[in-house]
Amino acid sequence: MSDPATAGNTSTPAAAASTAASSASSDTAASPAATPSTVAQPSAAQPTAAAAPAATPDPKAAPAPLFTLPEDLKVDPASVSKFDGVLRAKMVDGKLNLTAQEVVDLYAEQARDANTRWQAAMVAQDKAWEQQSRTRFTPAQLAAAETGIGFLTSRQLANAEKAGVKDSVPFRDLAKQFRNNPDFVEVMRIVGESLAEDTFEKGAVPQPAKKSIAERLYGTAAKPS
Repeated sequence: MSDPATAGNTSTPAAAASTAASSASSDTAASPAATPSTVAQPSAAQPTAAAAPAATPDPKAAPAPLFTLPEDLKVDPASVSKFDGVLRAKMVDGKLNLTAQEVVDLYAEQARDANTRWQAAMVAQDKAWEQQSRTRFTPAQLAAAETGIGFLTSRQLANAEKAGVKDSVPFRDLAKQFRNNPDFVEVMRIVGESLAEDTFEKGAVPQPAKKSIAERLYGTAAKPS
């Protein structure tokens, strides 16, 4: 016989299984459904810009100048380049290394070069003037200009000799420099043509007074009777 005190609390195996099933069902309903976790997918690698190579100096590019000339000074580019090259040859550790004599030699060389260029420029200018004058004037006009130059030179030379300074003939030196200059030729042409137009008036030769027959015979004029 069973104990009356525990008879109401004793459950059968079937009832226990039913209770466990109900509890499991309620727990399942209460908890939300698990969602699959999102796994980050590896992204495709983005291409990166290649680094620009370091600029290399152009061997043909002109180097930075060592000096700056005044803006109002016009110098032959070849002379500037030559002077720059000489200075670069004397650079030691970024500093100019020149002795006093080397400075003098460099100055003398530059002076000779400048004089040579000036003479060449004068020769070229004179040739250009000569061509212009031959185009502008006739041979007769050029000859008249030479006459004018000769006349003025001789006059100045004569005046210099009188003053005792025979070698002082500035006009002769001027004419040598500007003999072919068209404007100078024009002035000398006017002088030469003016000399050619000058004429000398011949003075009347005094004629002896006519003598009468008596004067010719007796040497005295006949007196009236």
